[in-house]
Amino acid sequence: MHRRISILAIIFCTIIFCAAVALTLSAAMAAGETDASAEAGAAQQGPIPAAQIPSTVTDAVNSPGRPAADRQLDAGRRPEQILAFLGIGPGMKVADLWAGGGYMTELLARTVGPSGKVYSQNGTFPPSFKKGEDAGEGQGARLEQRGRAAKAV
Repeated sequence: MHRRISILAIIFCTIIFCAAVALTLSAAMAAGETDASAEAGAAQQGPIPAAQIPSTVTDAVNSPGRPAADRQLDAGRRPEQILAFLGIGPGMKVADLWAGGGYMTELLARTVGPSGKVYSQNGTFPPSFKKGEDAGEGQGARLEQRGRAAKAV
């Protein structure tokens, strides 16, 4: 009997607590109060202004040595926004998991520079991702092409 009363007391206190929280929130909303952290988060949504994107990122994206096919993808993929958001910079060690054809791997390598390191990995693709596997095979060709270009320089 004593245990049943304790359980009922806990349930009753929980209901009272939830009601008090709901009343407090509804009163705050009616008064027009907003959460400052929510406002700050809302202000941060949207693209990063061009002036705030590091020059190492813009230099990597605008590099004349990038393949023309990659440059055509830039408008839709917006790599400068991704690299800036992730905070990628010179000297970092980064990993590109499921690198596909190496589009982002190359940009990462250009951004981290010679003092950084990029690890690129493609796992085993299930049959439904055959297109991704084909792109991964393209990464080998990209690396071979880069190797020939580096030897020629």
